Amino acid sequence: MSTVLLALLLMQTPAALDLSLTVRHSHAIGSCDGTLFFSQDGVRFETKEKNHSRRWSYPDVKYFEILSTREIEIHTFESQGITRLAQDRDYKFTLAAGEIDDNLYQLLVRRSPRAVVTHVVFRGTEVVAEIPVRHRHVIGGCQGTLTIATDKIIFRAGRKEDSRIWRLEDIRSFASSDKFSLRLSSAFETFAFDLKLPLERQAYDLLWRSVYTPGVHSDKP
Repeated sequence: MSTVLLALLLMQTPAALDLSLTVRHSHAIGSCDGTLFFSQDGVRFETKEKNHSRRWSYPDVKYFEILSTREIEIHTFESQGITRLAQDRDYKFTLAAGEIDDNLYQLLVRRSPRAVVTHVVFRGTEVVAEIPVRHRHVIGGCQGTLTIATDKIIFRAGRKEDSRIWRLEDIRSFASSDKFSLRLSSAFETFAFDLKLPLERQAYDLLWRSVYTPGVHSDKP
């Protein structure tokens, strides 16, 4: 086998698709530095700190949450232990250098059997409608813009913690009692919006096809 052919074969192996991030893992007290590896089979965190390295298969992760271009949180099924009963363990990592980009997001979407939550808009967004809205909270609410695209819905609010991005296939249900209201439900939460401009037919039809048409709606929780 020629050297060139061998090199091409190696480039096509799953290992060539692995991604790694130099990160800091925050603890309840203190933190540790290490490397977060994403492969086709799973995720692992390697650090010199004793007993702090971890390894997960994709089914072992409840869901991934990209908090920003510098932060990612892995929500697991691991118990917090006797000190925090009924709560699962989350691992938050902050990048020491570089940014989280579309390559990692697409890898997680392909490999994770569940929804990937992201607060970052990656490339390739084709907008269908942009509507100024109020998001109703249990008490009060917040103002923002709701963007309905061909593959996702983006809610931009004044505070990052109020903003959301959902892939259309991760929307479990939606309801619109009139042109000036919209309720969206994912596996994790429900958002009710008062629309300041009417929901146009094109955007409504896109939501309907994505959520309720057989063969289009994902069964991911």
